[in-house]
Amino acid sequence: MAVTDAPAKARALCNARRTGVPIPPFIDEDPTLGIADGYAIPLSRFIQPKIEAEIAFVLGERLAGPGVTVTDARRSIAGAAAAMEIVDSRIENWRIKLADTVADLASNGAAATSSRIVPIDGLDTRLVGMTLTRNGELVDTGAGAAALGDPVAVVAWLANVLGENGVALEPGHIVLTGALHAAVPMHAGDVFRADFDRLGPVTVRVTEGA
Repeated sequence: MAVTDAPAKARALCNARRTGVPIPPFIDEDPTLGIADGYAIPLSRFIQPKIEAEIAFVLGERLAGPGVTVTDARRSIAGAAAAMEIVDSRIENWRIKLADTVADLASNGAAATSSRIVPIDGLDTRLVGMTLTRNGELVDTGAGAAALGDPVAVVAWLANVLGENGVALEPGHIVLTGALHAAVPMHAGDVFRADFDRLGPVTVRVTEGA
C-alpha cells in the first residue's frame, strides 16, 4: 500500500524535530507501511532536484585530520551502505562553481540509505558495482572507483579538510562519498532503485507533494 500523504508525514517529522516533541509511529495508523514508503520524497520541497546513487560509510572511530591517510580512513569505517542522494541547487539553472557549491551545502537536498551496514574488511570498495533504474528501466551504471578513485579516499579527504577547521568525523557519522554516475533529474511518480554489489538495494519513490 502506497503512502498517500507523504508530505503531511514529512511535515509532522519536521515539526517533531523543531519542537523536540516525539510523535506516534506511522505504522500504528497503517501497519502495511514498508521501507519504500519511508523513502517517499515530496517533489515540492525541492527546487531543481536530481538523484545520485552513492556508497555511504558509517564511521566507527573518530577520525581527525590533517594527515589522515586512506589506510587510516579505512580503519575508522564501521561499514558501508547503499545510498541515494537528492542534490538540489539553490543557484538558478545549476550554473554553479566550486564556491557556489560549498556555500550551498554541497547542493545537498536529502539522502536515503539502506538499513543494512556491511563491514568493508576484505571488500575492494573501488570495484563495488552499481546499477540505477527508474521505473524498472536501466538508467546508468557505475563503480566505486568513480568516487576519487576509491570512496574510502573521499573519507580521508573530508577528514583532512574538516581538520583544517578544527572539526573531526565522529563515530556514527555517515559520509556520502559522491555520485557513481551523472545526476538524473527527478519527476513526480518516478521510482528509483540502486542495486550495489554486496551492499544491496535502496529505493526512492517520488511523490508530487503538497
